[in-house]
Amino acid sequence: MDKPIYRFLHLVFALGTLHMLVLVGLEVQRLVGLRREVALVFEPGGPARAAQPAAKRGVADGR
Repeated sequence: MDKPIYRFLHLVFALGTLHMLVLVGLEVQRLVGLRREVALVFEPGGPARAAQPAAKRGVADGR
């Protein structure tokens, strides 16, 4: 494995793996954002109610 072509192929493989991991991370980030947005839209009262502070909605603070 001392040939330069093998070192080059290892570099290409490592960069491709890194690129794939970055893309998977971006997809996970997009999925989390989308789930958060869907949760806001489908919360009872809609997005306008979800944007209000909890005190105005009458939500107990757990004390």
